[in-house]
Amino acid sequence: AERDQQRDLQAMNDMAQLQAEYDQREAAAAAEHKAQLDEASAALADLTAKQSEREREREQERAETAAAFEESGSALSALEEECQRLRSERERDTAERETERQNLSEERERAVTALTTQMKMLQDEMERESEAHKAERQALEEAHSATLSSLHAERKAEREAMEAKMEALSAKHSAALEEMEEANE
Repeated sequence: AERDQQRDLQAMNDMAQLQAEYDQREAAAAAEHKAQLDEASAALADLTAKQSEREREREQERAETAAAFEESGSALSALEEECQRLRSERERDTAERETERQNLSEERERAVTALTTQMKMLQDEMERESEAHKAERQALEEAHSATLSSLHAERKAEREAMEAKMEALSAKHSAALEEMEEANE
């Protein structure tokens, strides 16, 4: 009985260890996924900050140009040239902003695609590990059941052997009693 209890306890400990290992792998995968998401968010925030800084620099340049023009009191031709320069600069800035916006959009798409792919890979890996864990647990349960069946069979055989010995001793004892009675007669 003590051996049986020890084997049952060992089987329960093995199952608990498997569950702990599975929980640890799941926690590590979740932490890695969160770190990847944080890294992608930080990259997007950095790109947005750079774009805002460029916008502020361009606005400052426009303000400085307008102030210089008002203070100088330049001729109409200078005003037209400045207006043309500003229009060209605005068109160039608009084109640059459009290019930057497109680049940012493409980078976001690539980041989302990469994260989606990584999430799918992690999900597939977690599913494979879950299936493996289930298979290990089932194998352990089957081994435990087989061990119990073997122990039951051994006990039954021992009990039957003991009963046979008892019957043989009883028969021997009866025969001895009969011999003693016959001798007394």
